[in-house]
Amino acid sequence: MDIAQFAAAFIPGKRRRTILREKLRLRIKLRRFFAQKRLYSVLLVIHDLCVSGAPLAALQLAKVVQRDGGSVFVIGLKPGPLAAEFTALGIPVAQAEVFLDSTVAIHCASDAGFDHIVLNTIVCWEWSRHLDERDNVIWWLHEAGLVDAFLEKHPRRAECEAALCRARHLYVVSEYALEVVAKYAKNIRLLRLGLDDHHVLAPGQRSDGQIRFTLIGAFCANKGQRVLLDAVALLEPGVARRAEFRLVGKKSGSFYQEILEQASHLDNIHLLEEVPDQQEKWRLYAETDVVCVVSLDESCSLVALEACMMGKPLIVSRHVGARYMVEEGLNGFVVETGDAHSLSSALRRCILLKDTLSDMGNHSRKQYFCLAHSGIFHHNALAMLGREQQFDGVTPLP
Repeated sequence: MDIAQFAAAFIPGKRRRTILREKLRLRIKLRRFFAQKRLYSVLLVIHDLCVSGAPLAALQLAKVVQRDGGSVFVIGLKPGPLAAEFTALGIPVAQAEVFLDSTVAIHCASDAGFDHIVLNTIVCWEWSRHLDERDNVIWWLHEAGLVDAFLEKHPRRAECEAALCRARHLYVVSEYALEVVAKYAKNIRLLRLGLDDHHVLAPGQRSDGQIRFTLIGAFCANKGQRVLLDAVALLEPGVARRAEFRLVGKKSGSFYQEILEQASHLDNIHLLEEVPDQQEKWRLYAETDVVCVVSLDESCSLVALEACMMGKPLIVSRHVGARYMVEEGLNGFVVETGDAHSLSSALRRCILLKDTLSDMGNHSRKQYFCLAHSGIFHHNALAMLGREQQFDGVTPLP
């Protein structure tokens, strides 16, 4: 039974017409795409076209392919503002949310003749399941502990786990993510993220002499705002007065109200709305002395990479994949996840070692150039696609 027959048999009329219409549109877009001359072609399947970590990493991969002379086609499983970013680069974008379990899009795309198909995040598991016999399919996971949570609640868990197990080319973004995914798969490699250099010099020394700590992330339990406030409450009053703490992110929901109440009992706590654009974000980093990334689970953390790029000392929790950016005591500290006492100790050391923060920030810049510069990502991403001979940083499981 082909797709048209399936649709006719099992899908109501209006929905069926929508699916067949979108199938035709996708095929037209694909035909136009392949009518253009290209060195090689890459299909990027992105779970969500929102402006967040994994979709932004996919955007960066698309730019790498374009610089190398390749062409990119994007299928987004959920619509979002990042579609405009791809379109501005001349990259066609097709929305797959109208398709039934992505089956139509999967068949159309798999038959189109792409040289490489890159699946972004665990959400694309069904694509991997359908395409697991193809050697040109790369599954780039951007989750760590969320893989466990996704599988635990999924009604088709056995099929998801089987897709992970059978994946021929499976990549993750950090050693921490590798540790988690290793429970479900063996053929795993590492492709760390990278950033362009947007370093901005810090403004002059503030007259108040306080150490400014900043945590960036939407107000939610996973981002660690609660444990940071608990840690601040453990500081001796004389030490706490020498610092201020900025929590920056989208303010919404009951969790934010809880944080607002908790912060009202502490001094030098500032709850700020998320920054509206990139320039404001770089200014935010420039005015910061120490960046805190104390999430309960994060496969990498663009904030941690940006902090090192901006030359800032870093405090990360053990379940943040970007802990590889920290050399203990040299450019920051790794603290126990969800442990207010461990975090409070790191905050105290930064406050008492105020005169060393500049040197720690310089070491963070070195870490950025050694581990997270966009040039490194460019090379390694092309190696993942077989366009480079050597892949510095490949970490196969034993």
